[in-house]
Order: sequence, then C-alpha cells, then structure tokens
Amino acid sequence: MRGRPVPARGIPFYNQMRLALHEKLPDKALDSLPRGYWTVGDILVLRLKPALVKYRGAIGKAVLQLYPQYRTVALEKSIDGPTRKPRIEVIAGSKNTQTLHKEHGCLFKLDLSKVMWSAGNKAERARLAKQVKSNEHVVDMFAGIGYWTIPAAKRAASVTAMDINPTAIAFLKQNLKLNRIAHKVNVLQGDCRELADEHEGTADRVIMGWLDDTLAYFPAALKIASDGATIHYHESLPPDQVEKRAEDLRDVAAAHGRKLSIEDVQEIKSMGPGRRHLVFDIKLD
Repeated sequence: MRGRPVPARGIPFYNQMRLALHEKLPDKALDSLPRGYWTVGDILVLRLKPALVKYRGAIGKAVLQLYPQYRTVALEKSIDGPTRKPRIEVIAGSKNTQTLHKEHGCLFKLDLSKVMWSAGNKAERARLAKQVKSNEHVVDMFAGIGYWTIPAAKRAASVTAMDINPTAIAFLKQNLKLNRIAHKVNVLQGDCRELADEHEGTADRVIMGWLDDTLAYFPAALKIASDGATIHYHESLPPDQVEKRAEDLRDVAAAHGRKLSIEDVQEIKSMGPGRRHLVFDIKLD
C-alpha cells in the first residue's frame, strides 16, 4: 500500500486541506497537514504525522467533502511482518476496506486491512510487463495478490506465483479469474526458498519483489533461474550502497557457480530519508 503522495489536480491538496480545516485545527497542526495522498480503487489513503493523529476524524471528514468520489478515507499506520500485513484505520466513510483497483488494464481485488498495496510501484509494473516475452516462463517469488504476476501473465507463456501469506494467495486466485489468466498461472503457497528445489532451472525471468533482506533470498532465485534468465531484484537501500550491493550479488552468484551481469538499476520510489526502493535488472550468463 505504500507509494508517493499524489498531489490533487489544480489547487494543491495541502492548500485545499488548509482551507477546509482552518477553523478546526490550530495553526501548528495546519502546517503539518499531508502534502498528498494515494488511492486504491475507491479508497483514499493518508499518512499523518503523530501530532495530527488526534485530529484524524476532522481530517477524514474534510477529505471526503473535497473528494466525494471516494467512499472511504483510511489512515496507514504500518506494514508488519513477513506476510506484510498492513495496519490501517478508517477515519471517514464506509468501514468496508475491500476494493477493486484498476491499473494498466489489470484488475486487483484486495482488502487493505489484510494485504498490502504499493501505489508507488505503478510505473515499475508497466516497465516489467513491457520486458516480458510471449515465450517466457516467469517465476514470481513474492506474488502477493498478483502485483507483478498479473501484468507478467498477460504477456508470458506461463507464470509460477509463490507466496507465504494464505490471505494474499486467496485474493491472487480471485484476481487471476478476474483477469481471465488463471489457466496461465500455477499458484503455490509457501516460502519461496523451500519451493525453489522443485522449480530448479525452470524460469526465463524471476521477479523478486521483496524489500527486506532480499539478498538472503537470492540463492533461491539463482536456483530457479535458467541459464540466460533475467532476475528483477528489488531492495530498499541507501543510494551510496548500490555498488556494494552489486558486488554482493556477483559474489553470491559466484559461490553458487553462476555468473551475472547487471544491466540496469532503476529507482522506483523514495522509502524515506536516505533510502530508495531500487530494482536491479540482472542477466545470468
């Protein structure tokens, strides 16, 4: 569910919020109002600074008045644990946190209180889809509800989608049917490191859409990837650590008898002060 705040059209979102709340919030709180928001389906999502949380009801009500096309305003608190479970609070509108999101011709059904959605990855999902070839078998090691699987499966010959979270898997199966691609995708629930052995050397393209300690999963990606395969390796890193991580990836590959070249490194979004969500496009020899 994470992503860059998106400013409102015309008058900036922050200015609209100041005007709507100038009689309800003290000046210091007005100065701390969010500069933007992001949306998932018909739900509008905000992050608030700690000092603003006590005013969340008034803020949520003001947002719905400004943007009546959204039925729910939610406050994102955190994304926790290996299953990436979100903690959100509905601060205005309908309490129903299930929605249908449309993006690049793909449909994603999800519940924001149960599974995460990363709005900031929209451009990368489009970039990935353009790279996938019609004769490829793709393995998505962290499939979730289908963030990467569905755009890839629209173009690939077949996809194997792995995820450890049973809730995400349930939504993934629904989304494959919604997009009419269930026949092209093999869904597996479990830790991708444990599933790697039975899929050794099967993938023309491997997607590693995971940001926490991704390097620990790289040996599994190497096992899954065939000779000549491409691996899309995601990680949250300080910008000055890119060269170090590239060297780490070469070392891990060498330890497993593989050689690689890094064809590109793309910055997807900021993850806060001093960290960036990056994706390394890796080609195996």
